Amino acid sequence: MHMDKECEGSITIPRKLMDIANLYPYERVEVNAKYHKGRISTYVIPGDNDFMVTLNGGAANHFKKGDIVHINAFRELPEHLAEHYKPKII
Repeated sequence: MHMDKECEGSITIPRKLMDIANLYPYERVEVNAKYHKGRISTYVIPGDNDFMVTLNGGAANHFKKGDIVHINAFRELPEHLAEHYKPKII
């Protein structure tokens, strides 16, 4: 994971990965560190790099280079669909 403290706060995710995960530009996500207590809410910006996830601006201040993070997106579903919903893990 690359961190860019010069851009506005957000997370840049490769477009291909966004498509696989069904994420939309500017969608709100939560990002949490696997091995420490870092956790933020931010929004997604599509990136052109096929492999680089980048935390931008203030979002980058909560993590350090090399951290393993989980990017969590949530959907609101009608009850009849939620009963059979299976999360997508990538």
